[in-house]
Amino acid sequence: MGEYYEYYDIPNDIKLDKLFKNLNVNEIVDLSATSKDFSKICEEQETWIYLLWRDFRIIYDSDDTDLTAKDYYILL
Repeated sequence: MGEYYEYYDIPNDIKLDKLFKNLNVNEIVDLSATSKDFSKICEEQETWIYLLWRDFRIIYDSDDTDLTAKDYYILL
């Protein structure tokens, strides 16, 4: 039989691509309250850059703004 893997073994980029693509932002924020792992992902800059692209087709460039990707998303 194959090896057994824990959820924590899955890289965050895979979680973003496979799980978060099916959730809206409110669901993602709610999910972040359920575990430290999801909370950590929700606070990462990469997550909000992904969500800016997914929801608005905006390519975030930190050199163009003083806002974090999360703050930029919230303003939209």
